[in-house]
Amino acid sequence: MAEDRLKVLYVTGFGRSGTTILDNILGQLDGVFAAGELHYLWDRSLEQNRLCACGEAFADCPVWQRVMATLGDDYKPDTARLVQLRESLNPRRSISSRLGVSSLTDSPGVAEYAGAMEGIYQAVAAATGSRILVDSSKSPVLGHLLDVMPTIDPYVIHLVRDPRAVASSWLKTKVYDPSGDEPMYMSRHPPARSAKLWLVWNLTAEMIWARRTAHYLRVRYEDFADRPRETLEQVVRLVLDEVPPLPFVGDSEVDLTRSHSMAGNPSRFETGTVTIRRDDTWHEQLPRSARRLVTLLTWPLARRYGY
Repeated sequence: MAEDRLKVLYVTGFGRSGTTILDNILGQLDGVFAAGELHYLWDRSLEQNRLCACGEAFADCPVWQRVMATLGDDYKPDTARLVQLRESLNPRRSISSRLGVSSLTDSPGVAEYAGAMEGIYQAVAAATGSRILVDSSKSPVLGHLLDVMPTIDPYVIHLVRDPRAVASSWLKTKVYDPSGDEPMYMSRHPPARSAKLWLVWNLTAEMIWARRTAHYLRVRYEDFADRPRETLEQVVRLVLDEVPPLPFVGDSEVDLTRSHSMAGNPSRFETGTVTIRRDDTWHEQLPRSARRLVTLLTWPLARRYGY
């Protein structure tokens, strides 16, 4: 029964849409553990030993080492194989039948990869004592794997943002991980590619979840930024019967303590009082030609989302 399964709140939507700050805030709630982009544990954590949001390398973070201990001394996953499986499932170029709802369970390697992720979810919950786990990996197809995990009760937050703002953000240079001799930078996309990926990820998310009204909620970044407390209450009500105290210290200010999310936007390292505000700098920073191109490529779906 659903009450016997672990609740996983999966945050989907194309990158630069506010997923990291939402993850950070949810991780402040009692009984909730915000794991960040958990599907990247195999390479960025186990192979590359990148930074946890607490500032420690993965191998030095006491929380994640507790998770690994829960998995057992003989736990030695084939990380290269799991990364290969993960990448084969990501929606990168088109919405094909392979990415559809009905055919996912027939795709090669799905059972193997889903089983590996299910073990990680359960280990994180056991090691942290959490009732709800937040995974902000974003990819809709990777999130769809929750449906084939028998011990998981999936919930989905679908974050959308004006595609022109997203395109502008993907042009910026951002440091993903400042540790090591050379910092690791996040990838950058030209506007046409941003627009295409924005369409693919958001349409795929709707194909999979839009009809599941009880476990799915679509949230606009702009509404979240303008009315953060109201939006957070809606998100929390999706998975909890009552809304616990939220970490607000003002109308738009939240108090963030150190978290242990992995991967994601560098804002995951932020602590202290953080102001949630809308970033509309794209109006000045995105060239007019790029703005027209993104508008042309995305207008049917963007208009439906209110842009």
